[in-house]
Order: sequence, then structure tokens, then C-alpha cells
Amino acid sequence: MIRSRFLNSLRQSISACLFRGLLPCLLFIFTTTAGCRQTSSGISHTKPDDDPKVKALIKKAKEYEDEKEFPEAEKTYQEAIAAGSAKAAVMQAGMYWDWEPDKNAQKMFALYKIAADRGDSDGEVFLGMAYERGGYRNKPEPAKAIPLYEQAAKQNNPGGFYHLGTAYIFGVGGLERNYVKAKDLLTRATNIGDDLAPIMLAKLYSYGQGGIKEDHAKAIALLKEAARKNEFSGIELAKEYLYAGLPSLAVSALKQCAADNFDAALAILACCYHEGLGVPQNESRARALLQKAQGAGDPYCKEALEQLKHGKNDAWKTFEIRQYGNRLELSV
Repeated sequence: MIRSRFLNSLRQSISACLFRGLLPCLLFIFTTTAGCRQTSSGISHTKPDDDPKVKALIKKAKEYEDEKEFPEAEKTYQEAIAAGSAKAAVMQAGMYWDWEPDKNAQKMFALYKIAADRGDSDGEVFLGMAYERGGYRNKPEPAKAIPLYEQAAKQNNPGGFYHLGTAYIFGVGGLERNYVKAKDLLTRATNIGDDLAPIMLAKLYSYGQGGIKEDHAKAIALLKEAARKNEFSGIELAKEYLYAGLPSLAVSALKQCAADNFDAALAILACCYHEGLGVPQNESRARALLQKAQGAGDPYCKEALEQLKHGKNDAWKTFEIRQYGNRLELSV
């Protein structure tokens, strides 16, 4: 339920900027809007959530939510929260992604805090994300995020492992960057089913830095498995094939993504046709793909087409770097 909401709400954002090799952008998307993604089984760790009356209230609230009767759902979730439920707080916050999320931003933050204070691991992860990136109209306080991620990880929450791992990559909240620790945490997140961790873990293996040996075979294996669960991993798999010197496989992956209406593939496919990577070089085909990607809302394609129109042939080089040239810039 929550995972499908995540995929639907992020399709356009990912198409616009996820796969340009701009990892800070990737991290921003996954840490500010992933409040709608499921981080664990959703089972609360607090006793009130085991109460049959509380369970009945949550079930009824969910039925109201599914019927888009949001005011009634809100009221019923509040009854469960008043009875001590942490799970209801997380679910009510998640509901707001479908019901006036901007208007209810502060409510979402307050609800995640309630859940976290009651020991719910999902609440701890979502509250940590809010502190890290300044979500829900609050100023960033990344130092407050780390203990929340650590507490969630102690409860075996995949989101706790994932966000703590990325925190070690970027040195969030005063942490000293440690790619080996990041790899271990992301591996644990991957092993218990986190959707995003394999992508980040693959990037660590792809780049090879800070004690991590470059290993394209491992990166490809991780991304192939991830691509079975979510479509945006297919783009990262294609990029990894390019880095590994397997352009034909990259083109096949990109064409499959494009066939699945994942528009982010079009721009990278255009680069392949321009360079003759995995396909015969075809400038007209490359520009046609750029135009199609522009029509799908890619701002960099519009910029590149304008520059090419005015005879600036170096526009391709700049565009390609934006698409797949900047791999995991850990040193930035």
C-alpha cells in the first residue's frame, strides 16, 4: 500500500533528475519524499497496538482511507492514537500523502514524532529523515537524525540500516565518512528487503573508494535483482553496464525501461546513439530521442537541443556528463 504510493508519487521526480549521476539529488529525493515508502513490516513495537480494540480502530480507519473518506479516517486514526497506538500515527501521516500533503506537513511531522517517541521503528526513520533534510517545513537538524536511525536499525528496520548507511557515505550529522560501515549497513538493509539499498550499495562497488574494492560484477548483480522489484533500478543497471564496458547490454536495458514508459531512459539512450555505444552511431536518432525526452519534461534535454540548434556541438559532452558521467562523487 505505502510502497505503491511511493512509486506512483515519485515517477515524475525520478524521471526529471534521479538518473543524471547527481547523487546528492538522488539522496534528496529518497530522504525527503520517502515518507510514503514502507520501511518495515508496519508492525508496531508498542503494546497498545496489540489491543484488539486498537486493531479494530486502525482497520476501520484504513477502510475509510481506501474509500477516500479522509476526514473520517483521520478521526478514527486519532482515536487509536489516543489509545496509545504508534502504528496509527505512522498510518495517519502516510494518509496525508494522498490528502493535501502541503497543508498537512506539520501534522505529518508531529505524528512521526509521536510514533518515534512510542518506540515505533518506522516513526523513528521518518522523523530522522525530516530532521536530516528539513522536511515538513522544518529546518534541517541532521545531528538529531543519527540516533533515530540507529534506534530503528536496532529494531532491524531496513530503513534504519539504509539511512544510517547513506549517512556514513556523506558524513551526515557529524558522522565521519566511512564507506566500509556504509557498505555493511546497506548490505544488511538489502538482505532484509529494502528497495533502495541495493542501488546505493551497487554504486559503492561501482566506484570503488574508501576501502571498497571496485567490483562491477557485484554492482550488476545487485541492480539486476533490484530491477525485478522496481523500475528505476533498470536505469541504474543500464548505467552500470556502460561503466563496465558492456554497452550492448546497457542499450537493451534502456530500451526496456523506455518501453515501460520510464522516460529517464530516453536521454541516456540518446547519448548512446550519439556516441555509437551498443548501437550504430546515429545522430538523427539521438536528437529525436532528445526531443522525446524533452517532451517528457527533461529540462537538460531542452537546454542541449537549444545549444545544438545554435551550432554548439560541445553541448553533447556537457549533457552526457549530466546523464551518466558523474558516478558516485563520494569525494565531493
